[in-house]
Amino acid sequence: MEAVFDPERALNLEEFGLALCRIHVVEPEEHRAIFDNVRDGGDPYSKASLNDLLAALGSVGPSLLLEDLADRARQKWETTEGIWAGLGPGRGDSISLQAFERKLVERLGFSPAVAQKASRILDVDAGGELSRSELLSALALSRPTLHMEDFRRKVQQRYRSIEAVFRESFEHLEHEDLNNDDDMRLSCEEFAEILEALDFSRRETSYLFWLADANNVSRLTLYEFFRGVKLFVPSCIVEGLRLQALANHRRISEFFQCGISWDKRLNFKAFGLLLDRLQVTCEE
Repeated sequence: MEAVFDPERALNLEEFGLALCRIHVVEPEEHRAIFDNVRDGGDPYSKASLNDLLAALGSVGPSLLLEDLADRARQKWETTEGIWAGLGPGRGDSISLQAFERKLVERLGFSPAVAQKASRILDVDAGGELSRSELLSALALSRPTLHMEDFRRKVQQRYRSIEAVFRESFEHLEHEDLNNDDDMRLSCEEFAEILEALDFSRRETSYLFWLADANNVSRLTLYEFFRGVKLFVPSCIVEGLRLQALANHRRISEFFQCGISWDKRLNFKAFGLLLDRLQVTCEE
């Protein structure tokens, strides 16, 4: 009988390796490499939980929750039109978050807490509702695609440069207008011309553009494009936090040595207070 692992329990290397074997990662060298990357590298006696592994995986790929949502929705409804018919408002152009969460529970079997978390991730602008384009583009951008992983990492590494090159291209816009000007829509060709300066091929830009353009209108606002980038590579949102940590510390773990136990679970409010205590400057 296979062992059942509590996802919150800290595991030693042997236990961690047994858990990885269950998902067909069987080489001891891989166990050690993953274990060392997930646990606190500054403490030679530290362990790692499966929740630590899950968080680490979430930092190098699309949202695991949205990936699961997209997979369930495709299995149930098959087409994008079917998904919108099943999860959308029925009538109208957008659905409230409360109604959307109910449909996730009733039609896709999510728990209320998980449904609420999914709606928070999708509602990037905190508008309280989701449009067809917002939902379908988010699900498309969250699909795991092995052949695009190199591109995903490229976007992650250059996220700050992407922001900078667009600010330089649209110097006349204020910071708050950069992502919210609905009157200014750019074609894929225009996005590609701007991103060529960062060594993005037109094929790469067109792929990201196509995923974000769920309504097939062939033009996107800067807000829609950057929303797509953040859903394609969620970890870019914490890139600023990583840079702030490394600005004054040799290791990121040293930045968070503030008297709070590593295994203490924090709710949203407590986590926000922790960031304030660490004097972290957040974009959102």
